[in-house]
Amino acid sequence: MNTKQTDLTSLQLSQEQLLTFVRSMVGGNRGREDDDHPLPAGPWDPVIRVAVEKISVFGPRPEPWRIALGAGHSFGEEVALNPQPLPPRYALLLEVARVVTSRAELFQELADAAAQAGAKQGIIIVGGYTSRFSDDWCGTGFKLKWPFPGPHPHWFPQELDGLDLLVLATQFQQASKEAFSPDLRKNLANAGAKLVEAGVSRMQSGTARASRSSGGA
Repeated sequence: MNTKQTDLTSLQLSQEQLLTFVRSMVGGNRGREDDDHPLPAGPWDPVIRVAVEKISVFGPRPEPWRIALGAGHSFGEEVALNPQPLPPRYALLLEVARVVTSRAELFQELADAAAQAGAKQGIIIVGGYTSRFSDDWCGTGFKLKWPFPGPHPHWFPQELDGLDLLVLATQFQQASKEAFSPDLRKNLANAGAKLVEAGVSRMQSGTARASRSSGGA
């Protein structure tokens, strides 16, 4: 019995090694490299990951950070070096909003299909997704996590200021005007409104703190 267990363990290990090799070829490794380099998971990591990949200037995929690390740079630094129409920080935020909008559109399509079959749960899911995004990203103390191996680039916004929230809001506002579904338009507009309110409030708070500091100097 012990011999069988040993053979089975060896077989399982060899299968795991094989699958690990295949995943590395097709880009299946995501989120962490190994147990010695764990990356804490965040609920918005998939969205941030897609957004970063969309604005990156790397050609080879799906593990472009390995090229950057080999060149002595952290993944994402080359984004700042490449000429961009916008600073990388704001290009990332706009792309994040586009990714969330795209996923919300997919959810809405599924919700509409479900509604035709007599189900209404999908509509709640769409509203919950966009609302959760705006609530999380507007929340006090919310921090973005760099969802790739290695240190985050210098331009990556771990903490969001008022202008960051307004940048996100512009994309949601525009998306709400372009959405075909009335329900989706409403949900995107509500998310944009929350971001505007929080952004303006955060900017006013920052101005007030700066004024007090200046007055006390």
